[in-house]
Amino acid sequence: MRCPRAGTGLRPAKSCADKTATAYLTTGRLPAADVTCRATPAAEPSGPPAADA
Repeated sequence: MRCPRAGTGLRPAKSCADKTATAYLTTGRLPAADVTCRATPAAEPSGPPAADA
């Protein structure tokens, strides 16, 4: 499975990557064919700004 932005925690709920991963984790079966998910626009940050390190 290829998914732009993978590993950033920015995928929306019920996204292509979420559905594919959930199906694998609940059934133990890989998709029958490669899955390529479309990129979605990044979400705007919410909450207070991060402190400078």
